[in-house]
Amino acid sequence: QAYRDQAKFAESIRVWREYLAKHPADAQWSEVQQRVVDAEYLLALHKYRAKDVKTARQHLSEFLVKYPLDHRNPGILVLLGRMNYEQKQWDAALADWQRVVSKHPQTNEASYAQTMIGVVTARELDQPAESLEAYRKVTWGNHAVEAQAAIARLTAKSLTVVTPRVFRRHETPSIKLTTRNIPAVTVRVYRLNPEAYFRKTHRLAGVEDLDIALISPDATFEFPIPQYAEHRELESTVPLPQPEMAAGALAVTVGSETLEATALVLRSDLDVIVKASPSEVFVLAENMRTGKPWPGVRLLISDGKRILAEAATGDDGVCQRPLPRAGAVSAPAGALR
Repeated sequence: QAYRDQAKFAESIRVWREYLAKHPADAQWSEVQQRVVDAEYLLALHKYRAKDVKTARQHLSEFLVKYPLDHRNPGILVLLGRMNYEQKQWDAALADWQRVVSKHPQTNEASYAQTMIGVVTARELDQPAESLEAYRKVTWGNHAVEAQAAIARLTAKSLTVVTPRVFRRHETPSIKLTTRNIPAVTVRVYRLNPEAYFRKTHRLAGVEDLDIALISPDATFEFPIPQYAEHRELESTVPLPQPEMAAGALAVTVGSETLEATALVLRSDLDVIVKASPSEVFVLAENMRTGKPWPGVRLLISDGKRILAEAATGDDGVCQRPLPRAGAVSAPAGALR
């Protein structure tokens, strides 16, 4: 027991087995026999936690053969599958979890194993139909709710639009589109006057709130989802036309029969660094294609509620100017755009 308390499981097993051989009639013989079984199980877990996966797998496999009726066997099969999963051995992990489901049905371990079968077939093997079938079999246990949520996710229509970055003037702007169960979308492109929009809202975010349904788009086109397959989440890059625009802003709306999303796309060689304090603002404007400072850049300085000042960068691309003092208009650091 002293060895056991020090996590020296191999030594404790050796001493206990010596006791079992020498004292078969002792009153504690059955209790010690159970301690040996427990220590063998703990030894395998100890090897697993020490990242000695090969030895842990060997000990656990031997445990299953030696003690086929032990109550920990469902969990051992789950762990064997987890080991294979962590090593990206997908087929081996699925086989281990299938054993849990077939040998220990209607247990929480089987509920977990069947759910993980759905996870692996969807995420790692890219087999959404097989994954959906696996999730539908989880009708019991602690993971049934998780499986139902996965079914809803796989069968629902979803659409997400993201602008990956600011595009330079020599680049074709695009959006990143993520869809599920949508074979094609309609893309509408609207030119946006960023200065007028900023003067009204004091930000460039929030274009999805614009009421543009009654405005004629500058460009409209259909985009079929490449390699479309039911239940599969697909990512697509959608190049955008630039209607009479060398640089500026676009509001891009992507829609299907039931879903719609809007994103802001910026095309410009200009980038600015802004530093602000309660009393002063500093702006450095740079041409990102040439790497040089950009003189004469017009600036709107806002506190999020009103335009505090209009200015321009000098020949060195810098604008540094004081802000109204407290009592007039407060301009906390970080609130400036």
